[in-house]
Amino acid sequence: MPARPLIGIPLSLAESHELMELLPYEEFSALRLQQFLPPDAEINDYECDRQTWKCEYHEIFDESTLFCFADNPPTTLSGIGTDLGEGGLPFEIGEAILRTVRLPVNTRATRDELIAKFGKPEYCWLDDGPEATREGLDFLRFDVSGRWPYKVAFTVRLEAGGLTRFFIARKDFWVDEG
Repeated sequence: MPARPLIGIPLSLAESHELMELLPYEEFSALRLQQFLPPDAEINDYECDRQTWKCEYHEIFDESTLFCFADNPPTTLSGIGTDLGEGGLPFEIGEAILRTVRLPVNTRATRDELIAKFGKPEYCWLDDGPEATREGLDFLRFDVSGRWPYKVAFTVRLEAGGLTRFFIARKDFWVDEG
């Protein structure tokens, strides 16, 4: 029997998800943007005061991909954010980042697949009503528990599926929005 789509079903009724272990913090901190890009890619850096998660220093590629560090000089990676496709990283580089941090999804994921993998989102645009979606997109943010907890978020196309953006941040560096 095919799975029922979850669009229109209250998220509290979505199936629960399995506990997953993402990359240990020490290994996450060892990641660098240049390991995912061609050797001749131009990477810029600058000091920062990002407020979503603690960030004092960025490595940035093409204004669409950030590797944020909680310190300067950069030793402790606090989060990664990237756009995908047109105006962002090629999908295959996005796939490599997702695999490396052990997120169990790919860049072709649908909203229903994200909810099936991660459970009820901590926040999503559709919770604010259908008019809150932007140009056929939904944004879903999840808490991923385990020995190394993270916040992960995805912007996904509602009709055809597929990610347009994702981020992953260490939960110990998350700035509480409350």
